[in-house]
Amino acid sequence: MNRQSRSAYGKRNGGFTKPLFIMAILACIGLIGIWYDHPVPQSDLEIWLFARAHRQVLCDGNPSLVQQYQKNTGKTISVDQMVLQAEDVRLLSMFLSPSQGLQMPDAVEIEINSVGKYFRPPLDQVGFYPLNDWIARLPANERPLPSRLAPWSKSRVVFGIPHDINPVAILYRIDLFVQAGVDLNTAKTWSEFQKLCLDYQAYWSRHGHPEYRAIELRRSRPDNLLMMLMQRHINPLDDQNRVHIADKNVAATVAFYAQLVVGPAAISSDTPAADVLWTKSLESGAIGAALCPDWRLAELKSYSPELANKVRLMPLPKFQPSDAPTATWGGTMTGIPRAAKNPEASWRMIQFLYLSPQAIKARQQFTDILPAIPAAWDDPGYHRPDPFFGGQKIDELYIELARQLPERYVTPYSLIAEQQISSVMTQAIEHMRDYGSDGLEPQCQQWLTAAATDLQRRVDFGKFDN
Repeated sequence: MNRQSRSAYGKRNGGFTKPLFIMAILACIGLIGIWYDHPVPQSDLEIWLFARAHRQVLCDGNPSLVQQYQKNTGKTISVDQMVLQAEDVRLLSMFLSPSQGLQMPDAVEIEINSVGKYFRPPLDQVGFYPLNDWIARLPANERPLPSRLAPWSKSRVVFGIPHDINPVAILYRIDLFVQAGVDLNTAKTWSEFQKLCLDYQAYWSRHGHPEYRAIELRRSRPDNLLMMLMQRHINPLDDQNRVHIADKNVAATVAFYAQLVVGPAAISSDTPAADVLWTKSLESGAIGAALCPDWRLAELKSYSPELANKVRLMPLPKFQPSDAPTATWGGTMTGIPRAAKNPEASWRMIQFLYLSPQAIKARQQFTDILPAIPAAWDDPGYHRPDPFFGGQKIDELYIELARQLPERYVTPYSLIAEQQISSVMTQAIEHMRDYGSDGLEPQCQQWLTAAATDLQRRVDFGKFDN
């Protein structure tokens, strides 16, 4: 086979052409760099994390939480922050090849969209240490919210302590809605919300801003749609890997979402690719509202301080009375690798850094993220008026929503299920754009039924255990 034929063969059959081969080599070198650039810890305990804000809570302050722990116990802690994908590569490599002799960290923070892959092995081979007994022995003032243990569990065995809850509210520009004569906070259902948003857009169109849209809703990613499903107590997969994407309420929700983002009754705009730029869209008036978990507050205050006293929060509208007025967006757990050198020491470190009164004080100092510990919510710091929100007690609202938070389950197949819902969402949006709402919901049901059959096949094929 000559050079030209080889190149053509590679393109037709997915083989490596020279540029792809070079890219593969560079990727491998990059992964090697990720691995070998890791310094050997010089501390008694090591914790891995991926978020700068989380490191700030642990390491900033005078004294910091890490310094307080050393003073109390004589044990030093190394806090190793890395890129999320690099953390996954390193940790999975260590779980799969324990014989390499590399030092396992004593604790690791794992992001919610990554955790499912760690739950694929049989229960007794999951790479993290079961925490149920330790959690049961916690004092009441350090015990996590039970519903927030669900994402970090397999078959009711808990493998991680929740760092957060991330209840979602609607953040809106009260100044722009008041000027338009629209009281958005009166909307109790999504249909009422849509009507008020259409009134808002009509006002601004008449006053020289036809580009103003009422709310940020994503078209290319399913995050916001998944939150609406969660409100309705629908997980694409439950904790037993039972498939629910063919539920009739899923089809109704997808169809409703499609006509929120395209068509004559559309009320939304997507925001630029860089996540923090949503604040600039809110600041300019391009969007009047956005779905807002507590972790978005830091972005808002940092990148758009001009919005002080111009914004408020409200619960999510519902589809039906039985729905929750909130959902969750994002999340982090802290787990103990089974091969950690001293699990008891790891647990004592986690208990202090994440669950203790000192940890709650540090969190209040550096973030707006509500802790996953209901007893901590009685602290006066969570009941103060927030000047940025015109004196609204926003933590009280998030606490009220957290108490009603639906359970979210994460399994090895959750990302596949979410990708399939995303695909159906895209098809629904295209149908809405081309044909309008006629026949949209039955068509969504057909697409979702086919997707559910495919997902069930994947789940059955990938099972390690029953």
